[in-house]
Amino acid sequence: MTARRVISAVLAVGLCVFCAGEAQGTIVVNGWTLIDDSFGNDANGTFALTTVDTTWGATGTEPNDWANNFRWNAKGAGNDKATWTFLNLPNGTYQVAVSYGTPHAGNNRATDSPYSINGGPAVLVNQETVAAGIPTLFDGSNNIPFDTISTNTMVTGGTLSVVLTDAANEYVIADAVAIRMPTPLPPGTVIIDQNEPGFTVSGGTFVEQGAVGDAYDGDHAWNQSQSPADVGTYLFTGLAGGQYDVYATWRQNGQGNVGLADYLVSDGGGLATVNQFNGPANDLVLNTYNFEKLATATVADGNLQVDLNAAGNNFILADAVAIVPVTVIPEPMTMLAVGTALTGLGGYIRRRRRA
Repeated sequence: MTARRVISAVLAVGLCVFCAGEAQGTIVVNGWTLIDDSFGNDANGTFALTTVDTTWGATGTEPNDWANNFRWNAKGAGNDKATWTFLNLPNGTYQVAVSYGTPHAGNNRATDSPYSINGGPAVLVNQETVAAGIPTLFDGSNNIPFDTISTNTMVTGGTLSVVLTDAANEYVIADAVAIRMPTPLPPGTVIIDQNEPGFTVSGGTFVEQGAVGDAYDGDHAWNQSQSPADVGTYLFTGLAGGQYDVYATWRQNGQGNVGLADYLVSDGGGLATVNQFNGPANDLVLNTYNFEKLATATVADGNLQVDLNAAGNNFILADAVAIVPVTVIPEPMTMLAVGTALTGLGGYIRRRRRA
């Protein structure tokens, strides 16, 4: 990943409605619309199995798969298929993600499980490794990691279908598929996550933790020593001069064993103290995650820095920090061009008056 991610289309639509155990076609979890292999069918989504060569097996005791179950099929010629179909969708661009649980010790899962979206070319997924956790979604009992297989699937007729076949080198796993439709954020929004370049640690250690369903992008880090001396620094560079609102996020529902966190914002932003025992306020919603506003800073030299540390001897969480431009100071040449144009316009007006 790059040190900065410029976000132009990442605010997901959809309300957070989770109805565990209902025999319906789709559910919505944290902005993702989801179909599982255990669901029934309705007007908004269906799941279907096609059996030509080998019957699909079913497993119902897997805690790391959505709703503790998945379907499986042996390698074959591509005739046996699992199909997830999302219906009545608004036209637009969608992200698509798949889950397949935790590999077994026998290493008998396919490393090239082929998923196709709307009849397009296959996207090969290694189901012998744990999914990356982007996103990680909570199924009511466990945080389930997903792999994103597309960030730009275009829907023009209201339908999006994902098909997994058995044309693989070992067993393929059919579990849940989730989709999300992004919408634009204000231009120039920049985010640094704690596991990206642009975030550094001094004075101690922040321990990375993945598969956290209500953390941004499914992961965060925590200060190992519980000391204010452990500092996590977010450095934004190459910024245009002007004012920026600064936001931070952490676990959406808070965490019981963490406490007060200090964020020191450079360029006049000052110190903001938040209680991470509770979730962040929804001052900004990014990727369906709430971000709480920390400060407004005025950047003159192209850099903006946010330092995070514990307010006392307690655990804190380092997750993502975002900045959004409020006003941008024009470059000197732009000001010169504007001034020249206005001067010329004034002269023209004076000449017109004398005529």
